Amino acid sequence: MEKLKSLRKQRGYTQEYMSKIISTDVSNYSRKESGDVRIYDDEWEQIRFFFKENFVLRKRQIILF
Repeated sequence: MEKLKSLRKQRGYTQEYMSKIISTDVSNYSRKESGDVRIYDDEWEQIRFFFKENFVLRKRQIILF
């Protein structure tokens, strides 16, 4: 999930802020971002909407369009 982490940092958002976007706690978001915990489809939709980005997840990699 390095691309998600990179995108978050490029935009200047903290893990705490992003955890609120997907309605979870910071430690859970951190584990999701690192790939230790699955990011569910509804969470991906919230992240896509927040960043206004078109991307898909393929084998734990984010592909930006």
